[in-house]
Amino acid sequence: MIFAAFLSLSASLPRNNQRERARRVRHNPNKKPALIIPRYIARSVLTSVAGISTLLLAVLVSNRFVNYLAEAVSGQFSGEGILVLLLLKLPAYLGQMLPLALMLAILMVFGRLYRDQEMFVFFSSGIGPGRLAGIVLGISVPVTLLVALLILVVGPWSSEREYSIKAAERATAALRMISSGRFTELAGGRGIFYVERLSEGEQRLENVFVARVLRQREGSTPRIGVISTREALLSRDADTGDYFVVMDQGHRYEGVPGQGDFRIVNFDRYAVRVQEQAATPKVKRESLGSGELWQRGGPKDIAELQWRLSIIISTPLLALLAVPLGRTRQRQGRFARILPGLFAYIVYVNLLGVARVWVEDGRIPGFVGLWWVHLLLLAAVLVLLPGRFGWDRLREQWRTA
Repeated sequence: MIFAAFLSLSASLPRNNQRERARRVRHNPNKKPALIIPRYIARSVLTSVAGISTLLLAVLVSNRFVNYLAEAVSGQFSGEGILVLLLLKLPAYLGQMLPLALMLAILMVFGRLYRDQEMFVFFSSGIGPGRLAGIVLGISVPVTLLVALLILVVGPWSSEREYSIKAAERATAALRMISSGRFTELAGGRGIFYVERLSEGEQRLENVFVARVLRQREGSTPRIGVISTREALLSRDADTGDYFVVMDQGHRYEGVPGQGDFRIVNFDRYAVRVQEQAATPKVKRESLGSGELWQRGGPKDIAELQWRLSIIISTPLLALLAVPLGRTRQRQGRFARILPGLFAYIVYVNLLGVARVWVEDGRIPGFVGLWWVHLLLLAAVLVLLPGRFGWDRLREQWRTA
């Protein structure tokens, strides 16, 4: 599905008179190709980055929306909570997908330039592989800065807010399940209660029935308590945060099922806890700031910090990798290098994941960390660049770049 969307996205890019524009760049003496061509490539790449990022973001958000919707149906989240949680997920998703989006955009744009023979016009104008690598690095600078902002600043803040909202939503999950004519489970799963009618903003309950298992000594026969009342009020304890159903003028029955020695008690007021205040959620590393991770200094903290930095470092490295991978023959088409690029990305990310686990488990020291994976990718770039374009031509173009 995603690959088909890439096809439609690339087809929508402006291609009219591209060869004619390239020829004008070559033959117009009043314009400098060294200035026009980088802008042309940068505009094409950044436009593709925006389109690919939007596509990937839509796929990830829709998948997350389905998961949240399933949890909302079970009463864990409210409808408003789903929207807020999706918005808080956007920075993390965008920061993680931008390196891939930039690499795919370069592969798509370069594939089109080679197919339409514009790239050969650029080569004849003095723009060679060394200059192309410099142009790509320049394009990756603003994208890398944006990724750094999302990963190091916005991402931890949004993760902290996400966990807080999830805790608050789950704390009131049982209350959202209270509805007229429906049985609801009590806190701890030790009983159920039934409400015939709700009124006054769902705070006042009418014709309430409660059945629960009473606390007892180990080994004794379980006793059941049944409570019924005509009116009750939903209340929250200000000190503990627990929710109670406070019943007025009701009856309480206690006994062992199957036996006739039930105890009947009439009461003026009786409270039953229906929802306990959720325990304070454990702070997750995804929500900690980078400075705090550095100060904590544990293996898992170092692994999380290096993972964030790895996402940032991967942005220019993957962009450089796309330069040799993007070189295609005219008959191959503009999508010929997409699959090799995706394969290289998958291998790279999986190696980062393995290195992260090794750091968390203490198998490798923190100073080794995830850095060796980046060195492998950099070595691959240094091998592929001259391999695809030739050493002599590459050295010449770097001197004139």
